Amino acid sequence: MDELDEIEDFRDIEGEILSVAQHLGVDLAAIRHTSGFFHDGRDISYWRRGGILHYCIQGDVAVLPDEFKESATEFSGIYQESGTVDSFEQAIQLLEAWLIQCREVDQLPKRVIRKRGIG
Repeated sequence: MDELDEIEDFRDIEGEILSVAQHLGVDLAAIRHTSGFFHDGRDISYWRRGGILHYCIQGDVAVLPDEFKESATEFSGIYQESGTVDSFEQAIQLLEAWLIQCREVDQLPKRVIRKRGIG
């Protein structure tokens, strides 16, 4: 897949997320941007690879996630994570929790975390 196809896939996935969210009564149009969803210093993007729905979240957090308690001196309030979700409904639950409800990392809904870090 070349870079242009990957960008188009981002747009396709975001369109599907918007459609499913609208069906569930959630309006995400105001926080959608060119390559993801953004709100209040946080962002999330989605793509599909091999039929699996991937995500990446990053942004400002106030509380250090439990997994990083030993690294408290390294924490400057920034968090980044990537992983997978099982469905568009799960993707929307994660998006709502991260961007709209501004939940802290340890309060986010079920997902498979592949990589994470703090800054």
